Amino acid sequence: MKTPQLKSKENISITNFQSNTNLKDSLMCPVCYETYSPGDHDPLVLTCGHNICIRVLDKFYANKMIKCPQCNREHTYNSKKDIPKNFALLNVMEFFKQTSYSRLS
Repeated sequence: MKTPQLKSKENISITNFQSNTNLKDSLMCPVCYETYSPGDHDPLVLTCGHNICIRVLDKFYANKMIKCPQCNREHTYNSKKDIPKNFALLNVMEFFKQTSYSRLS
């Protein structure tokens, strides 16, 4: 059995920086680059799994269809209200707001 090797402190700090950067990107709308938040910037989750904020929905929703701005997959919804909010992402946002979100800025 192979023994796992520990990373150097330098590698760990680079890894932490990269994961914080990716996490920060995941907490922002890929269209308007605003951080998701309840209200104007509620994250909506498309069936492809990508998110957009409610504010930019009108740019992509037409004729009961929405084209994902990230993967270009087309989705059909009878109305805008049928696109669900991503409550899990809102919970993550609330957690970071209460704990360490300022360290990601």
